[in-house]
Amino acid sequence: MCDLIDRSKLSTAEIKILGQLNRETCQIIVSVVDAIQYMIDSAPTVDAVEVVRCENCLHWRRNQRAIIGGCFCECLAMCRPAEFYCAYGKKEG
Repeated sequence: MCDLIDRSKLSTAEIKILGQLNRETCQIIVSVVDAIQYMIDSAPTVDAVEVVRCENCLHWRRNQRAIIGGCFCECLAMCRPAEFYCAYGKKEG
């Protein structure tokens, strides 16, 4: 299984240099951070889209009489559990 990351949420690490660190140590830290950033930027990606789970979907309604998980999907016209998702999902709000 692969791990998906959102690269837009990653930023170059901010390094707070304490007075005890010498210039050479700081240069080593910056080089390591640059190397890590390069590995992240050049990592292979997958073609993926974020899904909307039923519990966060506009089409999903709680229904106390529903047999499965107390919900109903207006698009699929059937009961769906909260963690389900489909191609019609639209995020609330």
